[in-house]
Amino acid sequence: MRYSLVTTPSAVVTVADYYTDDLPEQKDAFALWETEDLVLYLFFDGLLGMHVAHIDVLNPDGGLYAASDLAFDTRTSEETEADVPGFGTMTIVPTRDTPLGARIEYFLPVAGTPITAYGLTGRWSVLLSLDETTAPLAATTFTLVGDD
Repeated sequence: MRYSLVTTPSAVVTVADYYTDDLPEQKDAFALWETEDLVLYLFFDGLLGMHVAHIDVLNPDGGLYAASDLAFDTRTSEETEADVPGFGTMTIVPTRDTPLGARIEYFLPVAGTPITAYGLTGRWSVLLSLDETTAPLAATTFTLVGDD
């Protein structure tokens, strides 16, 4: 990989039901039938250069609902294509500098997906790992609430 660590890296995952250029406010619960998409804001501190964030979204039963690899480079705020060793050619998503570190976003569609089709309510988990490691660097949970 073409990356370097400035210090021991740290990360924070914040979940919101809206996109903002500012720091989002963490919410713990979302109404299933009122939520179009969830935005997972991924903040990284102590990184420099190109990295790959791996996101696992686990359903309330603990099963894997979605997994994604997002390549990013802390030195650019532009979307580009690059060969990422170990991952192949990837789109490098733009980063934003924030007080919490470099920020990227992952959108999790809710409306019109199996989540609403099967009423998948309950506590969901998000695990975030970095580069080729499998141990989570950060994790969070959120709840999708039904009509009950």
